[in-house]
Amino acid sequence: MASPFPVSKFKHGYKITFTKYASGTKRYPGTVSIDNGEIYVCQDELAGFKPREMFGYKYGYLISRVDRDSYRNSETIANVEFVTRDIEDVVAGDIICNTEYHRRILERVGDVVFMSGTYGIDREIPKIPSNVYTENIRWFIENGYRLKEDNIEESVVELTLEEIASQLGIDSKSLRIKEKDVITPEDVPF
Repeated sequence: MASPFPVSKFKHGYKITFTKYASGTKRYPGTVSIDNGEIYVCQDELAGFKPREMFGYKYGYLISRVDRDSYRNSETIANVEFVTRDIEDVVAGDIICNTEYHRRILERVGDVVFMSGTYGIDREIPKIPSNVYTENIRWFIENGYRLKEDNIEESVVELTLEEIASQLGIDSKSLRIKEKDVITPEDVPF
């Protein structure tokens, strides 16, 4: 069974992945919803009690209450990993910013963070900074720092049909987008 971690890590709207049952290997996406002191995982796999906010998923599954100290695998939703992170979760390599500056996290030891100097939002941070500073993680919170968005979210690339056809070197009229490959019994050669 996985080691427990603080229930306070579960925050409303945080994206997670999980397995069904502790022995499961396939990971499923979900989003944390906190409703009336109860922590739910919204997802499309396991029916259960529903919180008010479902984040577009079909099901909610109650896993804990916010007044508990720690969370350990439930019998059904297990091996939880957080996809969404915030300033309290910074690790080496992350970029943090406030409205004026950004910094690169060089290393973290407990609540002490080693980081580059400040650089204006419009300037690139050098790979090897000329100055190294240390602060306690609380200092970042008090000074309005957050994880830079492109650290924590995948970027979405939007292309027109014409742009895709151009990259493939074909006419856009001969390009058709299909939902996904569907194999019918007639397609199987045996």
